Amino acid sequence: MKNLENQLRNTLHACADHIVAPDTLKTRIDFAINNQPTARRKVSMWKRAAIGMAAVICFATISAFARGPISGLVTSLHFTHERTDIAALQQDISKTFADTDIALPSALGSHAFTKGSIDYTDKLDSDGNRFGTFPSVDASYGTGLTYSARLYDAELDYGTDKLFDEQPFEVRDIGDISVTYRSDDYLFIPEGYTLTAEEQALMDANKIQISVGSDAREEETYQHITWQTSGIVYTISSFDTAFSAEDLFAFAEEIISNQ
Repeated sequence: MKNLENQLRNTLHACADHIVAPDTLKTRIDFAINNQPTARRKVSMWKRAAIGMAAVICFATISAFARGPISGLVTSLHFTHERTDIAALQQDISKTFADTDIALPSALGSHAFTKGSIDYTDKLDSDGNRFGTFPSVDASYGTGLTYSARLYDAELDYGTDKLFDEQPFEVRDIGDISVTYRSDDYLFIPEGYTLTAEEQALMDANKIQISVGSDAREEETYQHITWQTSGIVYTISSFDTAFSAEDLFAFAEEIISNQ
């Protein structure tokens, strides 16, 4: 039995040791979700934005789920194939999202496509069990932008969630499509980190979202702009504060005008 275990272990290493997680929001997604620091936590999650998981970790934020069976999101165990060729990624999109009209923009403004993939996310129930895997297109543009698209999901997209309503939030109509902008401040902290009085006050006032699991204390501002059309949810996001809300609205208008 011991020899069999060793053989299995060696086989797994041989098959998987070369696999490297893409440089996207996947790294943040797993720890940004469940382990909030206090009992009155607000559950933060990442919606694949291109955070493409590229979203420098792919996912826009979906505050707390008080409705339905979903209590969190986590990166799926499904294999992801990253593409640097936009035509190859478009072919993957056609296979994964048959009978839909998801087209990758060649650029967002002056920011050209750099890489992307079809990523998979699992829903979590209140006991932490995975269910309901769904795919999304996640693509990086330039050095700080992420574009994503996925099918509308009533459990994820029903209603308007403004839990962190002390942070920037704006809705504009572009043509006949309603486009929503949000900017969320995050504090990523290691296990065992004790919040300062100021950090606790910001969290209590819903002015910052706190997630446990980082190697070191880290502050991030995550901006994202989202809209829905023809059963598809689109998101453009960035952790780069050099981009303004006006920039993101302009990128969205560019895509919508070409759809």
